Amino acid sequence: YWVAANATTPGQQHTVVRLNQAGTQIGTTTLPDTTVTTPDGPSDLAVADLVIAPGITQTFVYALVDRRTSGGNVVLRAMDLLGALVPVRDVPLAGFPLPPGQPFGLAFEPTGDLGNGSFWVTGNDPSSNGLALEWSRSGLLIDSHSVPSGCTGLGYDEALGNFYGFSRTPRPSPFGAVQVNGFEWSNYDQQLTGVEFCGDLTIPNGPGPRGGIAAGLHAYRPKGPLTSELRLACVVDVPAQGKQLLYE
Repeated sequence: YWVAANATTPGQQHTVVRLNQAGTQIGTTTLPDTTVTTPDGPSDLAVADLVIAPGITQTFVYALVDRRTSGGNVVLRAMDLLGALVPVRDVPLAGFPLPPGQPFGLAFEPTGDLGNGSFWVTGNDPSSNGLALEWSRSGLLIDSHSVPSGCTGLGYDEALGNFYGFSRTPRPSPFGAVQVNGFEWSNYDQQLTGVEFCGDLTIPNGPGPRGGIAAGLHAYRPKGPLTSELRLACVVDVPAQGKQLLYE
């Protein structure tokens, strides 16, 4: 598992940590972004398999960082599977239309942009509506669609051609309002399918919303002979416990 971690000391650099399946930390990548240049820290993460030469594909993990408050761009930071930064694979998203000061969702669509692959970013537009933006691998904005607001986690399932968003916008449930609610939209017609889901509402969060607050999401299918079922890896803030939790 790869999880973005905000720095806690003024001027400190943000990180991305790697965990094994038992939840033990096995590595840390220090980003060139600090609490000064990127006050909100890294947002959601995405995995991209990119053709780097004829017949050669390499996997990269991308972290979205918003450096606009210090005069920079929104940048997708690339890391290889050992956690090493790969600056030549970074993608600056110039002219980013969504306002700063918010967490963003991020996903990679392998078949996007006519088969070249594209990145999708979700956030809130100035009128507080949700928006999904599609960017080329060179950082050009090529498409946009309306989605539910507050989407801080985003995943894409190539098998079904569907996106999965994880929102922190309060939504009614049988257990009261929750801020871990998800939705599915089709990449074929860019419409909501009607499928919705909640996070793990059994997580105690004191006086706060049950299940915590949505912070990140990734959709994937385990590779192996026994299963290829769709899974969602979720990260939630749990203020009552003073920590974040990751679960599938």
